[in-house]
Amino acid sequence: MKHSTLICVVALVAACAVDRTGLNLGADAGGLDANGLDAHLDAHLDAPGLDAPGMDAPPMDAPPMDAPPVDSAVDALDTGVDAPPRDGGCRIGDRYCAEPTILECTEGGLVVVAECPLGCATTGETCRRLDVSNVDDDAALFRGTASLTVRAGESVELNSSDGGIRETGTGTVIRAPGDGLIDGMHFGSEEQGDAPKLAIFAFDQILVEDGGRLVAVGGAAVVLLATQAIINGTIDLSASGRSPGPGGGLGGVDRSDGFGLGAGERGHLGGAFDGLGGGGGGGGHGAAGGNGGDERDCCGGRGSGGTGGAAIDDALAVPLVGGGGGGSGAPADGGGHGGGGGGGLQITTSGFITVGPTGVIDVGGAGGDGDDDSGGGGGAGGSVLLESPSVSVMGWVVANGGGGGGGHENFGSSGPGEHAVRDVRRAAGGSGDARGGSGGAFDDLAGENGGQGDHGGGGGGAAGRIRWHTSSGTVTGTPQTSPAPTAGTILIEG
Repeated sequence: MKHSTLICVVALVAACAVDRTGLNLGADAGGLDANGLDAHLDAHLDAPGLDAPGMDAPPMDAPPMDAPPVDSAVDALDTGVDAPPRDGGCRIGDRYCAEPTILECTEGGLVVVAECPLGCATTGETCRRLDVSNVDDDAALFRGTASLTVRAGESVELNSSDGGIRETGTGTVIRAPGDGLIDGMHFGSEEQGDAPKLAIFAFDQILVEDGGRLVAVGGAAVVLLATQAIINGTIDLSASGRSPGPGGGLGGVDRSDGFGLGAGERGHLGGAFDGLGGGGGGGGHGAAGGNGGDERDCCGGRGSGGTGGAAIDDALAVPLVGGGGGGSGAPADGGGHGGGGGGGLQITTSGFITVGPTGVIDVGGAGGDGDDDSGGGGGAGGSVLLESPSVSVMGWVVANGGGGGGGHENFGSSGPGEHAVRDVRRAAGGSGDARGGSGGAFDDLAGENGGQGDHGGGGGGAAGRIRWHTSSGTVTGTPQTSPAPTAGTILIEG
């Protein structure tokens, strides 16, 4: 009905535009001349049946009608599609999807107000978004505008306490300390309750070249956000000595417990005059740490070993934590210190993550120290969470526990526990009369108990956690991991 009405209006406008002074109707017109045309038409238009609903034609001697152009009339039809009109007009404030962007109508026309790497939401007015694990504000994923590149031969250090980034060999500052967007790289932090604080870095892209090394210091677990990440070099958030990786627990010293979630207990004094001391307990994470070994004497006296740290409840890598620190050994004159726990690392991208054949991600725990009395417990492995629509792993991703330190009779020789290895093998406990326990690895997650006898060995640190979140719940490539990873799917909202 809308189309037929439009045709009639156009026809009438054409009729009204005729030059009546030159009209020659001839004899068949019944003698009508130009001056009688108005009456003839008025009579017929007023006849029954010609008054169509809503169509009141103006008198024929009225000024010509200014009919709208046909294109404008077609645009005015209700098509049922909420899209900008074809002539470029739009309603101020309305938003439209034009993949991969969101456009908004302003007085100056349509302008881009958002980029949508994951596409537009079904409403067409907002972007689809990835629900980033552990981070409250998903928009942080796109706050970085500059890329982080670690070249072959370089060692770049992230400071999880203040957001500073520097190249350690030359001291070159890549990003000055401070919150917010600095040098195109965004930094912020979030609390996780009883778990370590999060340090959140956002970049455009992340590239670690073969031969490049990216490390981190500070007490907060590290989250790296970007559009894509390619790891052909090494990312190392492992512990060293009693110092933990970012987000991990410090190793105990001078007869103290380890620190952090899953911390191992210190060895205990016992026997006559508290002359006996047990080994420190290993740190816990994906499982419990090993218990420290007891020191016993000939007469029934005993210095008990420390209990290994408990497993941490973070099976989904939420919250993001590092491994527990090992407890120190406990003879009367000191004892070996505990190993630090490995760090917590999350990499989330909107596009893809690739760990190439030469790539390594290491959040292993450190070995406990050996002592001429009782050894310290090993530190537990930390956490690695790789989260992206597509993840490919061909290199090593490891979160193994460190070995416990060995114990030995006074003035004897004992060795420290081995640092977590980049392999499926368990880190060895330290040598001595009482050997340290092995660290957890691969499918044997718990730390081994320390040896006992003349002085006690430290317990081994437990293995940590490795987890993937992808669109399909699987990764491509030939991943080499220890411990074995678990997997889940990412959540894309909108």
